[in-house]
Amino acid sequence: NTLISELGKVEMESNAFDGKWKDRQEPLDLIQAFFDTKQREKGLKLSLKFVEKYQDDSRGYWALGMSFGMIGKYAEAENSLSKAVKLDPDGLVPNESLGLTYIKEEKYSAAVRMFKQCMKIDSKNIEVYENLSKALLCNKQIEKAMEVAKEGLKLKQDSAILHAVIAD
Repeated sequence: NTLISELGKVEMESNAFDGKWKDRQEPLDLIQAFFDTKQREKGLKLSLKFVEKYQDDSRGYWALGMSFGMIGKYAEAENSLSKAVKLDPDGLVPNESLGLTYIKEEKYSAAVRMFKQCMKIDSKNIEVYENLSKALLCNKQIEKAMEVAKEGLKLKQDSAILHAVIAD
């Protein structure tokens, strides 16, 4: 069973870069496999192919942004993730990913805006509270960071990140 699975992966990978996929999900699964196995260049190459073929799919721009981010090209990551957000403005994943990219670029005000948007999308997600509080700290908005951390702790009392924000 494992051998068949491995053969399927090899076949899928060999067909991946020709753009002849059975559906949109096939290349996205392979991109994720490349991410999981730290094959960043292959993930980037396939993400570029996917976006070229499916310009209306936010998942491709998200994958492309993540690929660029993994190799330290944050301006390119920002550009791709911004396109993903435009295509899926209510999607938590592209919004959160763009916020994290802004932190890498030290664009803390922009990161705060993105995480506030994430809060509107999913106010029960502890990672949103953690990321917003970190962005607020980086933006030197200490009081607001502590308020967000305290609100987040109501959802998950054992968040080490939120406890650290309050302790700082």
